[in-house]
Amino acid sequence: MSRKKQTATSVDAKKKSPKFTHGDLLRKALTWLLNDRMFADIKLHGNISWTPKHLVILAILWVWSDKRTLSRAFEHARRLSLGCLAMSPSKASRE
Repeated sequence: MSRKKQTATSVDAKKKSPKFTHGDLLRKALTWLLNDRMFADIKLHGNISWTPKHLVILAILWVWSDKRTLSRAFEHARRLSLGCLAMSPSKASRE
């Protein structure tokens, strides 16, 4: 195959491939890994707004944080988990 045809083909392939960010891939992996059925037997108090799935996502992101202090790592993980769950911080603080 000539170089010109190879280049045109690779450019076409790039145009057709879906664009995923690392965040998209992380969200997809966490959604695949965790499902609400795995926590179905857990009894929850009546006035909570979080779910066990949300806490597990937060914990995973917290332990993988590269921040130097626990509080900074938690805040970073919190922001990331809210993004993974497609929630705004203002909505989460009201819940």
